[in-house]
Amino acid sequence: MESSKDKQLDQLAKKVFIEGKREYVSLDFTSKVMSQIESISSKSLVYKPLIPKPIWVAILVALMLWVVYLLKNHFEVSSGWIPSINLSYLFDKFQVSKSAAYTIVLFAFMVCVQVSLLKRYFDKRLLEK
Repeated sequence: MESSKDKQLDQLAKKVFIEGKREYVSLDFTSKVMSQIESISSKSLVYKPLIPKPIWVAILVALMLWVVYLLKNHFEVSSGWIPSINLSYLFDKFQVSKSAAYTIVLFAFMVCVQVSLLKRYFDKRLLEK
């Protein structure tokens, strides 16, 4: 029974492929479709940051207040650009050396520079498209 159904389906498929009319698309079909896609995608692409600017300002202000608090209450002033950081109030006899402090500050500065450069790069790429 299966073989007779398969033969009938095979004959029907051959008949459709042989006798069926071929449909042709217009020559500018691809350009029409692509123009419609571009019009849809350009309208739907709107940049909205995950964290709004007022929240970033609040975070920055809180961070600056925290740094000022630490500078006034927990750092010992010594010679050099960066004071010796004494974290004994957190851990017993734990101090960060000057070279480690310089490294941390340099690392933080370089991260800030790279973030700003990458943001500018991706903003330009987004505007070009």
